[in-house]
Amino acid sequence: MSDLMPVVAGRSLMMDAYSMDLRVRVMADVDAGMKTADVARKYRVSPDWVRKLKRLRRETGSFAARQQRVSHATKLDSDLPRRWRRRSLTPR
Repeated sequence: MSDLMPVVAGRSLMMDAYSMDLRVRVMADVDAGMKTADVARKYRVSPDWVRKLKRLRRETGSFAARQQRVSHATKLDSDLPRRWRRRSLTPR
């Protein structure tokens, strides 16, 4: 894992979303005709993020940060009780 990404109990924490102020400035430059790579370089963000922001506005009409969906459940969580029962019945 990256040294920049905080980790708690073995799980990386999500970084905060970029501010609305930054989003507005980025989109203003995009609307003024700047190329994606130039906007990304100017604001020190990735070109992929700029493209994502453009796509978000095209698809939803807004480029505000979406609500973060955090789930710490894993695919195995639903299977744990059955596995514990099976393990407790297994002779040692």
